[in-house]
Amino acid sequence: MKYKLLIVVACILLMLLFCMRLYYEFVPRGASLEPFVGYSRELSTINSPAGKTYRVFVNDAGAMHSGNHWVWVVGHHWLTGRSVILEGYVTPQYATGEAELVLQWQGEVPVIQFAAGRS
Repeated sequence: MKYKLLIVVACILLMLLFCMRLYYEFVPRGASLEPFVGYSRELSTINSPAGKTYRVFVNDAGAMHSGNHWVWVVGHHWLTGRSVILEGYVTPQYATGEAELVLQWQGEVPVIQFAAGRS
């Protein structure tokens, strides 16, 4: 009886871990569900000098078109899923893809000069 209970608890914990991993495959750690899933779109990817790829997503909600846009730079790890590496506001020409993001590198991590605020 004791072992059956232990097996049931272990199975429940494994299912919770699996569900968390699946969630973080679609919504990166550090981003909220609704803005990311409902209102974001992907811009071009960023490749580090060593070849690591980062995906860039911009919040494209309707009200965002009147000022600077919120951007997430997302990395991926095979075990933990996606996570936000950098986030901040960028000016509209970067958010629409008219201009490429200006960035530098600190090792494998990109450094982006974000806008000071929303407007």
